[in-house]
Amino acid sequence: MEEVIGGLGRCSWAFWLAVVFDSLGLMVLLLGVFADLFFYDFLIYAGAIVIFLSLIWWVFWYTGNIEVPPEQLEEDDVGLLKKKEKGLGGVLRRFSTRLSSGIRTSIRRGAANNSAGAATRGRGGRGGGGGPVTLTMNPEDLNTVCDSLRPHRSSMEVEKDFLNTPPRKTVRFGGSVVNTLAKLDQGDSSDYELIKHQLADPDIKDAQIINWLQEFRTCITQLGKDHEQLIYCALRLPWLDRSPAVVEEYLAFLGNLISAQTVYLRPCLKMLISNLTPKRIKIQEGNVDISDSDDDDENLPRIFDLCHQALQMVARYVPSTSRFLMPILTDNFPFVQKSSRTLECYVHNLLRITVYIPTLRKDVLELIISKMLMLD
Repeated sequence: MEEVIGGLGRCSWAFWLAVVFDSLGLMVLLLGVFADLFFYDFLIYAGAIVIFLSLIWWVFWYTGNIEVPPEQLEEDDVGLLKKKEKGLGGVLRRFSTRLSSGIRTSIRRGAANNSAGAATRGRGGRGGGGGPVTLTMNPEDLNTVCDSLRPHRSSMEVEKDFLNTPPRKTVRFGGSVVNTLAKLDQGDSSDYELIKHQLADPDIKDAQIINWLQEFRTCITQLGKDHEQLIYCALRLPWLDRSPAVVEEYLAFLGNLISAQTVYLRPCLKMLISNLTPKRIKIQEGNVDISDSDDDDENLPRIFDLCHQALQMVARYVPSTSRFLMPILTDNFPFVQKSSRTLECYVHNLLRITVYIPTLRKDVLELIISKMLMLD
């Protein structure tokens, strides 16, 4: 007589665990979406992960309640019960089994004999009766071996880890960023102010920028709200018109900053949006401004491309970027008295943003139309 299982069947504990995980994950996810908290993105990710983990318990509960008829267990495909095979098929199966086992046994015996022979020859060469073993190699073979070893050694020397790479040799004052933050916690702000002064230097070199950014990345989790002045100095660094090494290091710094310290999301967005219009230059003679014209820099396309690359990275790391980006786009829209080139560049960049952040498309179009109506 077959056993009748009612209710939730077997593994009911897995069912209730799955329900608890789903409920908890949904509550955390909704709290991150609708609650006005500064760590909302953490709640969204955590809720989604908990809901995903509930699938493990659903699979356990489902597989524990699978019923297999006894007649299927008698078949050989699941390997539980085997029937005696009769006829020509059974004879062929037994013959193939014995043949394969015989081949495996002969291979094992051959390998064992070869290893035993090698050990015997080695003992004979080391014994008193045998002479020393001499290996001969042609000069061509020796060169081939050396050439095969050289690429492997050079590749290992080229590949260096970020943490093991020594800092670039630059002229700087004060201690490291980690030691400076420790002194600041103890009340000594002299090195902290010195770092801010060096970051604000208009003649700062590429190697110095890379050195500072690498140090910031090593202690990014310690740069909280209390160190916002230092972060603002880092965000004002002139990185867009520098070498590719500086650009790559700065983008890595931005990614680490917004991932570890989401409180700096708005300052990062403001810095990027402020570079979507051409800068203006002033030519002075004495104390009198004789020119205030648009900068016709040939690097503008490259600068805009880097800004959009950084914005795409921010939007990928922080899903709610559009929620904070639209007010910044509105506030940074150029005045209608600005030149047509400035307005053209900003509008073009706004439309480009809507390509990789489509949720802003409607708001951006409304903003552009309203500003164009004011200009008209």
